[in-house]
Amino acid sequence: MEFADVPEVFRPRVGPFGLIDYEKVYATDPDHDIFDLRGIDRGGAVVVVRPDQYVAAVLPLTSTDDLATFFAGALLPQG
Repeated sequence: MEFADVPEVFRPRVGPFGLIDYEKVYATDPDHDIFDLRGIDRGGAVVVVRPDQYVAAVLPLTSTDDLATFFAGALLPQG
């Protein structure tokens, strides 16, 4: 993929000088099917990404209990 082909929305300008962080643009290799390689359902998935950009979980859309369990360890009960 050519960087110039990436939509501008994925190339935000940041900082006081409005620079583009070229290392924050990711793409898949068209010769390899990312869904098959990662075992991700083509119908959709929930991807939990931590603030440090670590992918903490990839779950099917139907795994609401697993998602709730994941966040139970980090969120306070409503009260």
